[in-house]
Amino acid sequence: MQDLSRKGIISSAKGPNGGFYIENNALSKPISDIVEAVDGNGLFYGCALGLKQCSEINPCPLHDQFKAIRDQIKDLLYTTTIGAFNQELLAGMLSLKK
Repeated sequence: MQDLSRKGIISSAKGPNGGFYIENNALSKPISDIVEAVDGNGLFYGCALGLKQCSEINPCPLHDQFKAIRDQIKDLLYTTTIGAFNQELLAGMLSLKK
């Protein structure tokens, strides 16, 4: 939560009634901002096998197939806003429960 707060995605209030909350202007940010704040950008640019030397010039065996999947995930998370995701949660269309 602190990482999200430092990146300006959520806000916090101190005190006995404090906690974390999201401002209306943050609802227009993409979900990718949350992913990058918590895990970095490896999901969007990393190798499927975790190889540091994997690249377009020096591809790993899964490079081309994973790049296509990675680009779809990147597009999804960059184009879905926090607000849209939240609306679907509140409407019961999505669930985050195990």
